Amino acid sequence: MGTLTHQLAQVRLLLEAVEVQLHAIARSSVGLRLLDRIGWTRMLRLAMVGWWSVIVVASGTVFRPDLIHPTDLGSDTSNYIAAAERVAAGHDVYSLQPGDRPVPLDNPPDWTVPLLSPPTMAVGSNWTVAIPDGWRLYPMWAIGLGGTAAAGFLVAAFAPPLLLLVATQFWWGLGITAWSGNVNALIVPAMVVVWWGMRSRRVWAERLAGILTALAAGLKIGPLVVAVWLLAQRRRQAAIAMIATGLGLGVATLILVGPGSAFRWLDIARATAAVSSDLSLPRILERAGVPGSLAALAIPVD
Repeated sequence: MGTLTHQLAQVRLLLEAVEVQLHAIARSSVGLRLLDRIGWTRMLRLAMVGWWSVIVVASGTVFRPDLIHPTDLGSDTSNYIAAAERVAAGHDVYSLQPGDRPVPLDNPPDWTVPLLSPPTMAVGSNWTVAIPDGWRLYPMWAIGLGGTAAAGFLVAAFAPPLLLLVATQFWWGLGITAWSGNVNALIVPAMVVVWWGMRSRRVWAERLAGILTALAAGLKIGPLVVAVWLLAQRRRQAAIAMIATGLGLGVATLILVGPGSAFRWLDIARATAAVSSDLSLPRILERAGVPGSLAALAIPVD
C-alpha cells in the first residue's frame, strides 16, 4: 500500500512539473498565452468532455447499434422487466409459465433459466409493472443511459487529473454499458452519487448515499465492497439509511418471491460460473493465476 501511495505521489508531482513547463512555454507565444490564461487543466477537461461525448454517441450508433432497442427479445432490459412481471403475477422468478413475457432459453448448456441476476433484481424492477406495456421497457433503460453518460461528464469535469487519466482507460467499455440496459448502467451513476454524498456534510446527502449503496449491493453483490467502506467511514446517518434500505429490500424479496428463489439463484450462479465472460471476476482471477476452485468463490460478488 505504501509503495502504491508513493507511486501515485510521484505521478502527481510529474503532472505538476509538466503543467509548470507548459506555463513557461506559453509565455513565449501570444496564442499559447491565451490558452494558458484559460488553464491547461481546464483545457484538458474540455477535451475529455468532448471525447466522452464522441464515445457515448459512437458506442450506440457505430459499435453496438443493437443496444438502442431495449424491447428486443433477450436484451437485458427485456429480461429484467420479464422477471418483474413474473413477480407481479405470482410466478416463479427462475422459470417460465404460459403467458409470461418470452425470454430466450436457447443457451444450453451455458444456462437454461430466464434470469441470471439475484431475485432482488426482479423485485427492484417491479415498479415498472405500473407503466403501460408498450412503454414499460424504456424508463429503466433511459435512466441507465442518461445516468452513466452524466457520470462520465461529471468525472471529466470534476475528477482530479490523475483519476481522470485513469478513468479514460475504461471509457469505451463504459460507453457500451451506458446503452446496454444492464444493471451496471444504473450502478455506475449510483456510485458517483454515493461518492458525492459521502463527501457532503448534508444529512440528506449522507442518507441518499446509504440508500443507493444498499440498492446497488442488493441488485449486484459487487457493491458490497462500497458498503463495507461506507461503514468504515463511521457516518451514522449513511449507515442507518443503508442498513434500513438493505433490510427493507431483503424483506420485500422474501415476501414477494420467497426464500427458495434466493437459494435457487446461488445454484444458478455456481452452475453458470464456468461460462462467465472474460470480463467476469472469476475469469480475471483465473488469468491472474488463482486456482479455479478459489476463483469460483468470487461468483456471488461478480
